[in-house]
Amino acid sequence: MDNPRVTFFMLVTNRDAVIADYCIQSYQRLYDEFKDDVTFVLYIYCNCLTDATKQKYVPRWSRLDYVKIFDNHEKMKTIQIQAGETITSPEGINRVRDGWCENYDELWTSELKNFKTDYIATVDADFEILRPDFVKNMIDVLDEDPNLIGMSSDYTPPQYACYEPYSDRVINIAERWNTWFCIYKIQAFSCSASHFYLEEVDSNGEKLCFDSSGYFQHRLITDFGYRFAAVDPKFRKQFIHYSAFSKNRSINDSNIGLYRRLAILRQNGLQTHFEDLAAVKSVNKIVRAGARLFILTYFNESERMKYDFSKD
Repeated sequence: MDNPRVTFFMLVTNRDAVIADYCIQSYQRLYDEFKDDVTFVLYIYCNCLTDATKQKYVPRWSRLDYVKIFDNHEKMKTIQIQAGETITSPEGINRVRDGWCENYDELWTSELKNFKTDYIATVDADFEILRPDFVKNMIDVLDEDPNLIGMSSDYTPPQYACYEPYSDRVINIAERWNTWFCIYKIQAFSCSASHFYLEEVDSNGEKLCFDSSGYFQHRLITDFGYRFAAVDPKFRKQFIHYSAFSKNRSINDSNIGLYRRLAILRQNGLQTHFEDLAAVKSVNKIVRAGARLFILTYFNESERMKYDFSKD
C-alpha cells in the first residue's frame, strides 16, 4: 500500500504460525472496509521460522496486498541465542529468554523506532480482527487528541500481591496498556526507555514490576505528560486475543480450526441481530459455557502459562 499511515508490527514464531495464518488474513477485513481511511502495512517479522513453516505459510502471506515480510534467517547467522539464557535490558534488569528466537521486547526496542509512518503498532500473531470498526475508531480517537500518545485494545490496572506463573512468584505489577494490539503515535519513539521488563521500588518502598512495554508507557506518561487509552468496551466482540500462543506446543494444523471456532464462541457466543434479548443472552450463556468446557477438556491451554525451553 502506498504511503501507509500505520505500520502493524507482528512477530511470528514456529509455535504460533498456525493461529497467525488466521490473524494475518483477518487484516483483509480492515483493508476491504477502510483501506481509504486506514492505510496500513502489516510488517511480518519471521522470527527463526523453520524452512517447513516458511514454505507452508510465507507464500500465502506474501500474496496479500497489505503485507511486507522480513525473514531474520541471515541475521541469526551472526547471533547466538539459547532459550533459558539471561537477557539484560538497557536499564540493567535481567530476565530469561523464553524461546529459541529473538525476544519480543528486544525487537520492539530495536525495530519500532525505525518505522516512519504516523502510527506504529505492536500486534500479536494470535490477535484476530473479527470486525475492523474498532481499528478505525482507535485511529480517529488518536487523530483527535494531541495528548493521547497511544491506544490499546485492552488495559490492565495495577495489581498487587499477584501470582505470576512464569516466574512462579507473587509480585506487584504496574498498569499496562496491553501490547497484543497497541497503536502508538510516531512521537512516542522519541522516548529513550526500552520495551523490556523492568522492576523498580515505588514510593511505598515496594518492588513494582513493569511487564514488557509497561515501563516505556510509564515514561511517556511521567516524562512527557502524555496519556494512553483503551478501546471503548462496545467494540470488545470485534477482536479476539488467543493469548500466549508463542508458547503453544499442542495445537497444530489438525485441530487449530476447531480450537479457533470454540475460542470465539467462548468469548462471544452466537452472533445474531438479537443479542440484547433475554432469551438470546440465556442461550449464549450456555453456548459460552459449553465452548469453555470443551476447550478445557480437549485442549491444553495451561501449557502456554509456563516456559518450555525445548527446541521447536
